[in-house]
Amino acid sequence: MKTSLMSLATGILIAAAAIASPAQAAKVTFDFGLNGASRANGVFEFDDAKTGVLAFEDLKSFDMTTVGGPILLSDGTTQEFPSVTYSLTDILGLSNRYFGFDTAARTIVAGTFEGFAFPLVFAAYDDIGSTGFLIDFFNDGTGAGSITEYTARYMDGYDRISMTASVPEPASWALMLAGFAMVGGATRYRRRATRVAHA
Repeated sequence: MKTSLMSLATGILIAAAAIASPAQAAKVTFDFGLNGASRANGVFEFDDAKTGVLAFEDLKSFDMTTVGGPILLSDGTTQEFPSVTYSLTDILGLSNRYFGFDTAARTIVAGTFEGFAFPLVFAAYDDIGSTGFLIDFFNDGTGAGSITEYTARYMDGYDRISMTASVPEPASWALMLAGFAMVGGATRYRRRATRVAHA
């Protein structure tokens, strides 16, 4: 009986530790497009325990790639642009940056940025016209807006953003499964009495 109770207690403790383990990473995928074609897209991750409006410094990872190729400009000319990728390390190395993501509303937040009259959602650059990007949109229900990528130098429209649900990390799953297995094993285990007959 004592062994059975000890196994049950151990299983409960392991299950509780798995449930109380640190929060998982939330992943957000975004895409900025022009005329239905993706022009800049990426993903960022943050600790799901974080609250409020996040900055670049609050992220676990950030990757954004501008899609290269020809762009038809408003004057009817076509211009070729390279594909450029930005990581969180790249962005944290730039002197000016803004990032806004509201964890409660699960939406990108536009904010004012020094030197710009329009609201920005993502921005990271050293000097205007050198390296970096600005992304703005006017939250009027249409999602209209633009991205200026200083390395590629083009304007784009805001297309869509989607969330991926948080998924427990593999270690958390392993602990939960082990805990539930031990609890199940302890509750199913019945000690059988051994009878000995003497002749």
